[in-house]
Amino acid sequence: MRIERFAQTFADWAGWYNLERPHAGLGGRTPVQAWGENTAALARISAERLRHLLLAEAERTIGKDSIRFSSLAYVAPELQDRGGQEVAVRYMPHDDRFIEVYLDGAHLCTAHPAERFTPEQTEAFREHSRAETK
Repeated sequence: MRIERFAQTFADWAGWYNLERPHAGLGGRTPVQAWGENTAALARISAERLRHLLLAEAERTIGKDSIRFSSLAYVAPELQDRGGQEVAVRYMPHDDRFIEVYLDGAHLCTAHPAERFTPEQTEAFREHSRAETK
């Protein structure tokens, strides 16, 4: 199926699903009817926070100084001395350049695969670690 046809087919389905199809979980209303009847105030969120909310999520345990994820060891200075702690990692499927790490629901750090550090990133990481140790 060509992308143009897929986009039109998906748009048609989304219109039907949200505008015409009654939902049992919404008391027989369509999503657009339920949305229109909701008087709760909307809250604006930043683009950065929205980006984090749209990432896929998985649970991991911090190892000695990294998080193993998708066959890579992700590191960040904030992970040091946290071995054994359970964290949530949020990530973009099919993009292994970084993961976002959350501890108890709060953003802890962005971690990158150590195997792919440039020499400059390696030195910056080591410098940050030395500063943290002091």
